Amino acid sequence: RGPPMVMFTWATTISLFMTLSFPMCELFSTSSLGPLHRAESPPCSPLRSVAPRARNGVVRRGSTCLKMTIMKERVHSDNVVESNVVYRGNVQGFFDVDCRDGHKIRVWYKEPDPVKKIGNVVLLHGRTWSSQPVWDLQVGNPPRDGASMHGASAMDLLVSEGIGAYAIDLRGMGSTRRDPSGWTTPEQSVDDVTDVLNYLKSQNVRRPMLIGWSQGALIAQLIAQFRSEIISSVVLYGSIYNPDTEFEQGNKKGKEAPPVVMNTWEGAMEDWTLPGAIDEEAASAFGATAMRTDARKVSWTGLDFFHKVAPRPRAPPS
Repeated sequence: RGPPMVMFTWATTISLFMTLSFPMCELFSTSSLGPLHRAESPPCSPLRSVAPRARNGVVRRGSTCLKMTIMKERVHSDNVVESNVVYRGNVQGFFDVDCRDGHKIRVWYKEPDPVKKIGNVVLLHGRTWSSQPVWDLQVGNPPRDGASMHGASAMDLLVSEGIGAYAIDLRGMGSTRRDPSGWTTPEQSVDDVTDVLNYLKSQNVRRPMLIGWSQGALIAQLIAQFRSEIISSVVLYGSIYNPDTEFEQGNKKGKEAPPVVMNTWEGAMEDWTLPGAIDEEAASAFGATAMRTDARKVSWTGLDFFHKVAPRPRAPPS
């Protein structure tokens, strides 16, 4: 059904982050498997965690415009992780950003040893699955080494290369609750990502690279068009952009209640139809994680906002 799985290879990692030194003046895309409009499978790297799995609140204070809520979450039945967690010089966890309308947006993060750090990246997931299955898939028990060729977490791979990784859960997906209306819109998503980027700027994470996958690439593209001053560069990874696409017109937000539709295991497995695209253990881990984080399908409306996407073709720096 779909194209082969896109993998974060060492060469891809190095080429992506060479662009950190380039000004954000033009849009560029990266796709090794075909045209820009072609949908790709989730960006699980072939390369589990540099450190034991943990979910915690990062202690960062002093934002001038947005408030971060310190969070606690049970990691094991008998163990609660608080504040920062540091393993082998790496820090990982999550924080919530209060956006302009007060809605809290979850951001997962992993940071390398500051001595080895060379840059920062903000990651946007696609239409159906949130950041944990897409960007930080953990496989095996004990987990696979994310820096090896057998891991599945793009975030772990980035950290192993000295890159701070921040993955956003959009409204109604992963650990970010639904909008009060029940709907998620591209326009609101652009505002939310902008608020997260402004918060990161207040915490000295200035002008990171922005990577959007699948439908998230369209949101990244809109950020690049209208908010280019808050990012250094943009990568459109497996973008679904197609100038001939006619998105559904109209915005149902505030007009009607969204339907209750549950995601399915079969739906999660649709991305892995090509033999050899992913090993069976990793595919099962993706399905289990996706069904845990995104049991109910997000309700999108206002998709015609994507008609504002107006890319300027340019080859990525190399």
